[in-house]
Amino acid sequence: MATSRSLREHQSARGAEGVREARRLIADFGVKGFKFHPHTGQTGVGAATRGGGGIRLKYSHPMLLHRPFRLVAEVLSTILVQYAKTLLKDKVLFGSDYPVLSPERWMEEFDKLPIKPEVRPLILKVNAARLLKL
Repeated sequence: MATSRSLREHQSARGAEGVREARRLIADFGVKGFKFHPHTGQTGVGAATRGGGGIRLKYSHPMLLHRPFRLVAEVLSTILVQYAKTLLKDKVLFGSDYPVLSPERWMEEFDKLPIKPEVRPLILKVNAARLLKL
């Protein structure tokens, strides 16, 4: 569900026109949520990938701030998987970060994770459906 905060964030990128567009999508099409990419951190968007729109992350890449970022990312990923299958199993949502990572590739990688069969539907559908009241 789009909140006033998320609309303000959208406004900072596209101005009042972006807020009008978001409100129109909610009113006319029943849109329940938006993904706002902060253009910071680690991403393939714009890094010579198809559909990247020319976004460049040269000065916002975490490696410029903290050299052992790869180790930190690996540890965080491990912790996220651990919590996704236990304490946060009712909170974690599917997201492929398409077009950088296709849903098919995401599913292939997800299938390799040590997550119980009864938790998989929560992450893939049930949690999002509950959150978005679908």
